[in-house]
Amino acid sequence: MQTLGGPAHIHDALNGVRQVIPLGPVASQEVIKQLGTNGGGFFNANGAHPFENPTGLTNFLSIALILCIPVALTYTSGKMAGSVRRLPAGAARRRRLSWQMRSLAAACRR
Repeated sequence: MQTLGGPAHIHDALNGVRQVIPLGPVASQEVIKQLGTNGGGFFNANGAHPFENPTGLTNFLSIALILCIPVALTYTSGKMAGSVRRLPAGAARRRRLSWQMRSLAAACRR
């Protein structure tokens, strides 16, 4: 919800409790939260806030949609190289190189 108003103060008559629901420029900050690497967002809890993901299904959908971009870029790199069938071999080479670099880093720490 996008609003420039202050927080909403609500009184729950059943429980006799006052609640303060934060409101503000949430929608304009959403893209910044998704593209940034420092987390945060308007509520400072990233996607873990109940207003962001009220159910397990929306949380799963959010994770699946965020993972679509890296998967699509891997497929696109195969299309640009001219052969999508060679993608598993390229992924294996990248994995092996990653493990070699990790091993080298671990050996340098000693």
